Amino acid sequence: MTHRSMHKSCMTITEAILSNERIAICGTHGIGKTLLSRYISDTFGYKHIPEIARERLEEKGVWWDRLTKEGVSLFQNAIFYSHMFMIQNEHRFVVDRSILDHMAYVDLHLRDTSEFYPALVDLQLKLWETANNVGNMYDLLIYYSPDGLKLDRVQESIDYGIKFLLGTYAPNYVTVTRKKINAEFPDMLMSMKMAV
Repeated sequence: MTHRSMHKSCMTITEAILSNERIAICGTHGIGKTLLSRYISDTFGYKHIPEIARERLEEKGVWWDRLTKEGVSLFQNAIFYSHMFMIQNEHRFVVDRSILDHMAYVDLHLRDTSEFYPALVDLQLKLWETANNVGNMYDLLIYYSPDGLKLDRVQESIDYGIKFLLGTYAPNYVTVTRKKINAEFPDMLMSMKMAV
Protein backbone atom coordinates (compact mmCIF):
# COMPACT_ATOMS: atom_id res chain seq x y z
CA MET A 1 0.00 0.00 0.00
CA THR A 2 1.42 3.37 -0.90
CA HIS A 3 0.77 6.65 0.84
CA ARG A 4 -0.99 8.94 -1.62
CA SER A 5 -0.21 12.60 -1.93
CA MET A 6 -3.21 14.71 -0.97
CA HIS A 7 -1.71 18.20 -1.08
CA LYS A 8 -3.97 19.36 -3.87
CA SER A 9 -5.69 22.62 -3.03
CA CYS A 10 -8.65 21.77 -5.26
CA MET A 11 -9.30 18.45 -3.50
CA THR A 12 -12.15 18.55 -1.02
CA ILE A 13 -12.16 16.66 2.25
CA THR A 14 -14.83 14.37 0.78
CA GLU A 15 -12.69 13.60 -2.29
CA ALA A 16 -9.70 12.82 -0.07
CA ILE A 17 -11.82 10.55 2.14
CA LEU A 18 -13.52 8.68 -0.68
CA SER A 19 -10.26 7.96 -2.49
CA ASN A 20 -8.80 6.18 0.57
CA GLU A 21 -9.67 3.16 2.71
CA ARG A 22 -7.57 3.50 5.88
CA ILE A 23 -7.86 6.96 7.41
CA ALA A 24 -6.26 8.37 10.55
CA ILE A 25 -7.10 11.73 12.07
CA CYS A 26 -4.32 13.31 14.07
CA GLY A 27 -4.07 16.41 16.19
CA THR A 28 -4.03 17.53 19.79
CA HIS A 29 -6.73 16.46 22.24
CA GLY A 30 -9.96 18.34 22.76
CA ILE A 31 -10.37 19.84 19.28
CA GLY A 32 -12.93 17.46 17.77
CA LYS A 33 -10.98 14.54 16.23
CA THR A 34 -13.37 11.95 17.65
CA LEU A 35 -16.41 13.89 16.44
CA LEU A 36 -14.86 14.20 12.97
CA SER A 37 -13.98 10.50 12.83
CA ARG A 38 -17.48 9.50 13.94
CA TYR A 39 -18.95 11.84 11.35
CA ILE A 40 -16.80 10.29 8.60
CA SER A 41 -17.78 6.83 9.81
CA ASP A 42 -21.51 7.59 9.87
CA THR A 43 -21.55 9.60 6.62
CA PHE A 44 -19.23 7.53 4.45
CA GLY A 45 -19.61 4.04 5.94
CA TYR A 46 -16.14 3.56 7.44
CA LYS A 47 -15.57 1.47 10.56
CA HIS A 48 -14.89 3.91 13.41
CA ILE A 49 -11.97 2.87 15.61
CA PRO A 50 -12.02 4.99 18.77
CA GLU A 51 -9.28 5.48 21.30
CA ILE A 52 -10.57 2.56 23.36
CA ALA A 53 -8.37 3.02 26.43
CA ARG A 54 -9.45 6.64 26.97
CA GLU A 55 -13.13 5.73 26.70
CA ARG A 56 -12.72 2.95 29.30
CA LEU A 57 -10.98 5.34 31.70
CA GLU A 58 -13.70 7.95 31.27
CA GLU A 59 -16.39 5.31 31.95
CA LYS A 60 -14.70 4.77 35.34
CA GLY A 61 -14.47 8.52 36.01
CA VAL A 62 -10.67 8.61 35.57
CA TRP A 63 -9.09 11.24 33.32
CA TRP A 64 -5.87 10.46 31.46
CA ASP A 65 -4.29 13.80 32.34
CA ARG A 66 -4.59 13.01 36.08
CA LEU A 67 -2.82 9.66 35.98
CA THR A 68 0.42 8.86 37.80
CA LYS A 69 3.45 8.14 35.60
CA GLU A 70 2.89 4.40 36.13
CA GLY A 71 -0.72 4.89 35.07
CA VAL A 72 0.36 6.91 32.02
CA SER A 73 2.73 4.12 31.03
CA LEU A 74 -0.04 1.49 31.26
CA PHE A 75 -2.51 3.81 29.52
CA GLN A 76 -0.24 4.61 26.57
CA ASN A 77 0.73 0.95 26.13
CA ALA A 78 -2.95 -0.05 26.15
CA ILE A 79 -3.75 2.57 23.51
CA PHE A 80 -0.84 1.48 21.31
CA TYR A 81 -1.64 -2.24 21.40
CA SER A 82 -5.40 -1.79 20.98
CA HIS A 83 -4.76 0.61 18.08
CA MET A 84 -2.39 -1.79 16.33
CA PHE A 85 -4.75 -4.74 16.81
CA MET A 86 -7.75 -2.84 15.46
CA ILE A 87 -6.09 -1.38 12.36
CA GLN A 88 -4.52 -4.71 11.45
CA ASN A 89 -7.94 -6.38 11.57
CA GLU A 90 -9.94 -3.81 9.62
CA HIS A 91 -9.70 -2.94 5.94
CA ARG A 92 -11.80 0.22 5.72
CA PHE A 93 -11.62 2.41 8.80
CA VAL A 94 -11.28 5.86 10.29
CA VAL A 95 -9.33 6.15 13.54
CA ASP A 96 -9.35 9.20 15.79
CA ARG A 97 -5.72 8.96 16.86
CA SER A 98 -2.71 8.01 14.75
CA ILE A 99 0.59 6.43 15.70
CA LEU A 100 2.10 9.91 15.37
CA ASP A 101 -0.28 11.19 18.06
CA HIS A 102 0.92 8.35 20.32
CA MET A 103 4.52 9.39 19.70
CA ALA A 104 3.83 13.02 20.60
CA TYR A 105 2.09 12.05 23.86
CA VAL A 106 4.76 9.57 24.93
CA ASP A 107 7.50 12.10 24.12
CA LEU A 108 5.70 14.73 26.22
CA HIS A 109 5.33 12.34 29.16
CA LEU A 110 9.01 11.43 28.99
CA ARG A 111 10.08 15.10 28.83
CA ASP A 112 7.84 16.08 31.74
CA THR A 113 9.39 13.72 34.26
CA SER A 114 12.72 13.39 35.95
CA GLU A 115 11.94 9.77 36.79
CA PHE A 116 12.82 6.89 34.50
CA TYR A 117 9.93 4.75 33.26
CA PRO A 118 11.27 1.78 31.28
CA ALA A 119 7.83 0.84 29.93
CA LEU A 120 7.42 4.31 28.38
CA VAL A 121 10.93 4.24 26.92
CA ASP A 122 10.24 0.77 25.45
CA LEU A 123 6.98 2.06 24.00
CA GLN A 124 8.75 5.09 22.52
CA LEU A 125 11.19 2.77 20.74
CA LYS A 126 8.28 0.65 19.38
CA LEU A 127 6.55 3.80 18.18
CA TRP A 128 9.65 5.06 16.34
CA GLU A 129 9.96 1.68 14.66
CA THR A 130 6.25 1.67 13.77
CA ALA A 131 6.30 5.25 12.47
CA ASN A 132 8.65 4.24 9.68
CA ASN A 133 5.73 2.20 8.29
CA VAL A 134 3.07 4.89 8.68
CA GLY A 135 2.47 4.90 4.93
CA ASN A 136 1.56 1.22 5.10
CA MET A 137 -0.74 1.68 8.08
CA TYR A 138 -2.90 4.50 6.73
CA ASP A 139 -3.80 5.58 3.20
CA LEU A 140 -4.68 9.07 4.41
CA LEU A 141 -3.57 11.12 7.40
CA ILE A 142 -5.81 14.07 8.20
CA TYR A 143 -4.18 16.65 10.45
CA TYR A 144 -6.92 18.49 12.35
CA SER A 145 -5.36 21.91 12.90
CA PRO A 146 -6.43 23.81 16.03
CA ASP A 147 -6.19 27.00 13.97
CA GLY A 148 -8.13 29.71 15.79
CA LEU A 149 -8.72 27.64 18.95
CA LYS A 150 -7.29 28.63 22.34
CA LEU A 151 -4.93 25.87 23.48
CA ASP A 152 -3.38 25.16 26.85
CA ARG A 153 0.35 24.41 27.27
CA VAL A 154 -0.08 20.65 26.88
CA GLN A 155 -2.25 21.00 23.77
CA GLU A 156 0.30 23.38 22.21
CA SER A 157 3.14 20.97 22.95
CA ILE A 158 1.25 18.00 21.51
CA ASP A 159 0.23 19.96 18.41
CA TYR A 160 3.83 21.07 17.83
CA GLY A 161 5.04 17.47 18.24
CA ILE A 162 2.45 16.09 15.84
CA LYS A 163 3.28 18.69 13.15
CA PHE A 164 6.97 17.85 13.48
CA LEU A 165 6.27 14.11 13.23
CA LEU A 166 3.98 14.57 10.22
CA GLY A 167 6.77 16.41 8.42
CA THR A 168 9.24 13.68 9.34
CA TYR A 169 7.22 10.50 8.79
CA ALA A 170 4.26 11.46 6.61
CA PRO A 171 4.89 14.46 4.40
CA ASN A 172 1.75 13.75 2.36
CA TYR A 173 -1.23 14.59 4.53
CA VAL A 174 -4.34 16.74 4.43
CA THR A 175 -4.74 19.64 6.84
CA VAL A 176 -8.26 20.53 7.91
CA THR A 177 -9.51 23.33 10.14
CA ARG A 178 -12.91 23.97 11.67
CA LYS A 179 -13.47 26.61 8.99
CA LYS A 180 -12.82 24.08 6.21
CA ILE A 181 -14.97 21.45 7.92
CA ASN A 182 -17.76 23.99 8.47
CA ALA A 183 -17.73 24.85 4.76
CA GLU A 184 -17.92 21.20 3.68
CA PHE A 185 -19.79 19.54 6.56
CA PRO A 186 -21.94 22.22 8.23
CA ASP A 187 -24.19 19.57 9.80
CA MET A 188 -21.20 18.12 11.69
CA LEU A 189 -20.49 21.40 13.45
CA MET A 190 -24.18 21.75 14.26
CA SER A 191 -24.06 18.40 16.04
CA MET A 192 -20.90 19.58 17.87
CA LYS A 193 -22.70 22.67 19.14
CA MET A 194 -25.66 20.58 20.29
CA ALA A 195 -23.35 18.15 22.15
CA VAL A 196 -21.79 20.97 24.22
